[in-house]
Amino acid sequence: MDDLISGCSSITSAKQLKQELISLFSGAGMQLHKWSSNCIELLSNFDVSDGDVSLTIPDETKDLRHLWRPQKDTLAFSVSSIADVSDSCTITKRSVLSATARIFDPLGLISPAVTKAKLVMQELWRLTLDRNDSWPIHLVTQWTRFVKPLAAINNLNIPRYILLDDALRIELHGEFKKSDSVCLVTQNVELLLIIHKCSSLVKLKIIFAWCLRFKENASNPPSQRTIGSLTATELSRALICLIRNVQSVYFPLEIQCLLKGKQIPNSSSVLNLSPFSDENSILRIGGRLLNTPT
Repeated sequence: MDDLISGCSSITSAKQLKQELISLFSGAGMQLHKWSSNCIELLSNFDVSDGDVSLTIPDETKDLRHLWRPQKDTLAFSVSSIADVSDSCTITKRSVLSATARIFDPLGLISPAVTKAKLVMQELWRLTLDRNDSWPIHLVTQWTRFVKPLAAINNLNIPRYILLDDALRIELHGEFKKSDSVCLVTQNVELLLIIHKCSSLVKLKIIFAWCLRFKENASNPPSQRTIGSLTATELSRALICLIRNVQSVYFPLEIQCLLKGKQIPNSSSVLNLSPFSDENSILRIGGRLLNTPT
């Protein structure tokens, strides 16, 4: 039978919960042992003949592989053994799996440290190393940099009770290098879906102009943001962006050739119209329809 962990918002409700648990398990012929609490009043309400109950609050106890310090009512970790494993043997995939398995963090309290270990393991799988093969030197260095300061986690004291009367906003920032393994970029945007929903070009220009203004305001400080009604310049720029995006969908090869100064392929449907690219990178045609957007 495993441990049972629970809590209440008041001593009265905690006493009621304790009696309900005792009655529930007694009905099945089982007796709960090894009680522990951060409240001395709950511990004193036991039969003194029960050898599994201490009438004092311990400094530290384990619950579901976490360290709980009842006197301070905080959670802590013990990860010093990981460094011992790495120092006592050759670093292989087997030893690293054994070491990382010792970091038990179901609540995600030390997830930044656990994530680093997972990234190292991800790199190992890419190299297709066997479980007992030695590592390349760059991975050994990376793993050592991860393990050495890991013992500092033992100094953490995380409050077990996290409910607050007033909400607080706290941000945790960690330093990391830009890496493809943790970076995902969206390259294609289906602008045509927005265009097909609008039956009026005027309405479409207004929608796109507001989107462009929002994009600029989001990257500028409040003092430099644009407010008020849309201007003629913003509407003109929105139309240029719309034309450019639509042309990039239907004439991608022609635009690419013109920007690079290359000849447009003979198979192009606009070759006979003498197409060219203007100062806004918009595809236009010559002849009698000179300067007309394609």
